[in-house]
Order: sequence, then structure tokens, then C-alpha cells
Amino acid sequence: TLYDWRKFDPFADPNPFRLLKKLENMFEKSELSTLEENQLNFLHYRTDVLLSKNDWELRNVGIKMIGLTSYYDKISDFPIYINDKIGFIRRNLFKTIERLRVYNQIIKDVLVKGLCDNYYEVRSWALSALLSLSDLIKDFSPFKSHIIKALMDRNFEVRMQAIKVLTVLPIEKTEILKYLRENYYHPNTRIREAVVWTLRKLFERNVFSKEEIEREINDLLITSNDFLPHFELKEQLYLLQKLLQRRTS
Repeated sequence: TLYDWRKFDPFADPNPFRLLKKLENMFEKSELSTLEENQLNFLHYRTDVLLSKNDWELRNVGIKMIGLTSYYDKISDFPIYINDKIGFIRRNLFKTIERLRVYNQIIKDVLVKGLCDNYYEVRSWALSALLSLSDLIKDFSPFKSHIIKALMDRNFEVRMQAIKVLTVLPIEKTEILKYLRENYYHPNTRIREAVVWTLRKLFERNVFSKEEIEREINDLLITSNDFLPHFELKEQLYLLQKLLQRRTS
């Protein structure tokens, strides 16, 4: 009978990519909170080993495992990872930051550096992390100029995320509308989806009145150039209009 290590330790899989997949599945099912201390310690040890490798794909697994295993002690090393020459590692660092949900001086500095990164996916994911941590951030001034610049980014993914960050950026309504209106006729449907999503979130927070929102969506190009069978722009408009109707009734 061959020895089956899976019966004895579910995290002893020598293949780090299979281990990562297992942890991601557990995360999706909210099962990671049930891990015992000795299991976490073992996973943190494996994470340390992966992060020390020269092979960037193994380091990349380690970066993801930091967030999946709540390895808070590694936050002090984030300035090293944000300077990694591999863009995927810098990008995935921000998913880990979202999962850890910690905001301090190190995270602030890493976010600023990510917003300035020359790889568009790093900038996009840094904006996503910024939005995710917005409830922990009291001072947005270190980020504002970078967010404004991202609102004019030529890459649509970066621009989409920057538009969504307008829902938490503490600026005047007139300034918010200025940036949103610049995208009402953007040729990329995904940009206009982000605009409608942002308008809905701002309406939910009572930043804009029903009349103001209706005026804005009347000026928005609602046709879709998306080839998907389900048009997300129409879905976002439907959700917004449904919310407007509920406020009326």
C-alpha cells in the first residue's frame, strides 16, 4: 500500500501550486478560519520557504499565501515585494493586502508606489486595494494626485478602478461630476459601466439626490459595444433605476 500523505496532513502536498489551489478553495468557502494554530504555523513556514526561492513563480505562490493564511508578520517585508522585478508579484501583493485588511504606514507607502507602477495591472490592483481599505483610511491626501492621474489613464482597467475610487475620495460633488462626465461618452463600454456603478454607490450614500442622478444618466451614452451576451452596462443601469424607483415609492 502506497503512503498517502493526504490522510495525515492536508497541507503537506509537496506541489505548491496544488497547495495554493486548496487554500484558495478553502478561502472561497470561508473555511480558513477553522485552521488550527499548528496548521497555520506549518503554512507560514512553507510560505517563508517559497518567498526565499529564486523561481519567481514560487515566490508568487508565497505572496498569495501571505493573504490566504493571514500571515501578518510578513507585512514588514512588503517594501521588498513591491520592488520585485516581476510585475505579477507586485500585482498580487495588492490582492494579499486586500485580504489582510490592515492599514498602516507600510501599507500606505506600498499603495502609493503601486499607484505609480509602470505596469498597468499593478496600478489597477493598487486602486482596487485602496477602495477595499477605504473604511480604514482617514487621510486620502497621499493618494489624491495619483487617483486623479489614473482617471485619465489610457488603460481602461486602471481608469475603471479610478472611477470607482471616486465613491470614497473625499472631494466636492462638483469635482466628482467633472471626472464622471468626462467618461459619459467613452468608446469603451466598461468605462461607462464603472460610471453607472459609481453613480449608484454615491446615490446609496446620499451624496446625490434622485433628481441629480436622473439628470446624469440622461446624459450618458447607454449603448453597448460589448460582445458578451449579457451586457453589464445595462445591468448596472437596471440596478440604478430599480434603486431610484424604490426611493420614490
